[in-house]
Amino acid sequence: MHVRHVFIPLLCFCVSAGFTVNAEADTATRTNQLPTSSPRPSANLSANALSPAKSRADLFEHYATNLQTWMAQVYLSNTHELQKSTQVSPREMAEWVFHGPFNWKFDAIRSLQGSEALQLSVSDDFPGDRILAFTTGTYTLLSPYFQSAPLDNSANNKPMTVAIEEIKRTLDTLMQTPRHSAANITISATAYEALLMLLSNVESDIHTVAT
Repeated sequence: MHVRHVFIPLLCFCVSAGFTVNAEADTATRTNQLPTSSPRPSANLSANALSPAKSRADLFEHYATNLQTWMAQVYLSNTHELQKSTQVSPREMAEWVFHGPFNWKFDAIRSLQGSEALQLSVSDDFPGDRILAFTTGTYTLLSPYFQSAPLDNSANNKPMTVAIEEIKRTLDTLMQTPRHSAANITISATAYEALLMLLSNVESDIHTVAT
């Protein structure tokens, strides 16, 4: 199933004078692989007060920025996962995941989205980048709730509370499932609580915004 994110504006990357995009970056962009280019700094993860006048698209863009920052922070503690996808920095990786031309379909995780991507992130048979799978699953599972009515149901009629609980269970499993030491995922208490707070805010704030 393809998830279309019609509410997310196309972002244009401005390249400063003298900066050369190498052949690897060009090839990677065409083949759904992450290129090596310099990103813009990500926003601070701390939640900001949102006006009730915010649209659903505005609200989700705000939380997507926070999720992007969370992804980069978790990569810093799990460079072995980052190296499964690319040799660029955690911030570059997160930038290209969220703002690259891939439409949330990555060959490295079999182009899976939503619940399937979350399940892949905790599968013992998956040798790839679990942080990429988890973040992709989280983003693509939540995004439909900001496109369709009623506000607390996505296109597949699954209540948002059910989707958020699925993300939380996956996060716990990602941290606790015993694996080979080289594949362990380290998520700090701060990062863990930050994601739980983000999910809680998403669930509560969606009912305060305009369509």
